[in-house]
Amino acid sequence: MRDTSDATIIDVRTQAEWDFVGTPDLSEAAKQPLLAEWQRYPTMEANPAFVEEVRAAGVQPGQPLYFLCRSGARSRAAAIA
Repeated sequence: MRDTSDATIIDVRTQAEWDFVGTPDLSEAAKQPLLAEWQRYPTMEANPAFVEEVRAAGVQPGQPLYFLCRSGARSRAAAIA
């Protein structure tokens, strides 16, 4: 991340996971993760505004993106979106 100045980590876990487990510490890279739920807790329904939230946060086409979740399944789905 430090070597790719325009890279962004998108944490697609739920608000409950962020509260309980925490969020990535990117302070060494002088960055903050983008927190955007792929699914909403407790129903785990898909977040219909996910792509719009990511765009509104300033993510640009072609920008390197790294997705984070617990198992990789939500990250994969979010990356495809």
